[in-house]
Amino acid sequence: MIYRYHLEALEEYEDAIKYYQEKAGLGERFSNAIENGIQKIIDHPCAWQMIGDGVRRHVVNSFPFCIYYIIDEQTIYILAIFHTKRKPGAWQQRLKR
Repeated sequence: MIYRYHLEALEEYEDAIKYYQEKAGLGERFSNAIENGIQKIIDHPCAWQMIGDGVRRHVVNSFPFCIYYIIDEQTIYILAIFHTKRKPGAWQQRLKR
């Protein structure tokens, strides 16, 4: 399977890497955690909890983030890489695009 980021998800990811690097020098560790999560999703796309409208959620190890995604044939669309303390559901408008 291949994967693609929603533009806002990619921006969230890049912003979080920058934040963790500047604040704690953990940018690379954060990036590795996200990439490991994405690889797990690619390997077993249906293994994680469905939360509605075809959206699944993978909780990232070691960081308070979730990867929200949908599966369409052979493509995984990453809708959000979202901090768990942010406003729940704020990413859901991305489903309408």
